[in-house]
Formats: sequence, structure tokens, C-alpha cells
Amino acid sequence: MTTEASKAWMSRYFEAMDSSKSEETVRRFVDDEDLVQHILMFESAFPGYEILSDDMIAEGSKVAVRGRFRGIHRGGFMGVEPTGSAVEFPLHLMYRLENNKIAEFSMTADTLALMQQIGAVPVPA
Repeated sequence: MTTEASKAWMSRYFEAMDSSKSEETVRRFVDDEDLVQHILMFESAFPGYEILSDDMIAEGSKVAVRGRFRGIHRGGFMGVEPTGSAVEFPLHLMYRLENNKIAEFSMTADTLALMQQIGAVPVPA
């Protein structure tokens, strides 16, 4: 894929995920099974969550995104029962596209902030 085609594809992916994170929709865009399971797990715990893209950089078939996760804790997550808490935390994503699907991804996220926001970890005074 060209750089511009990769950025356009990624924008379509984010739009589709904003509409539905059903397994069928996810598999239409994702070949990486770890990512499929990750999305479905987060959708179960934070139904209708959003990934807000603040910056997107592409080079060929690789796309990097700096953004934020935003959702409401409505399902069990890592042993924590639903709290109804709104959460938002920063993340960085790297995708490799192949055959019009995400073939590989990596993510770095502020999981400490997430766990603090759902009350699993105390916030320092």
C-alpha cells in the first residue's frame, strides 16, 4: 500500500469501529487474532468505546497513531466489576497493513491511569 492509501484505509477502519465493534465488523478489517481478541475484550468491558486519533503518520503499509481511549466501564475488566466510571487515557498504536487488513499491531497505553480510573489501583495523594 502507498502511504496515502494506508492513511485512507486507517481512517475507514476507525470510522467502522466507531459504528460497530461486532466480531463480524472487526474481522472484516483485522487478520491479527490478538488484536481481534483485544478489541472484543475491551468492547465487552467498555461498550461503545472510542479511539480518538490525535496524530496519524504513515509510511508505506505501516501506520502509527497517537491518540486516546475513551469509554465507560460497564463490564468486568481484569477482575474489576463494572463501576460506571468514565475513563480516558493516552495510547500509541502501530499497525502493519497487508491485503487490506491489519496484519500486525503493537500498542503502548497508560494502563496505570486506566486502573486508577476504575478504582483498581489507588491514586497517590
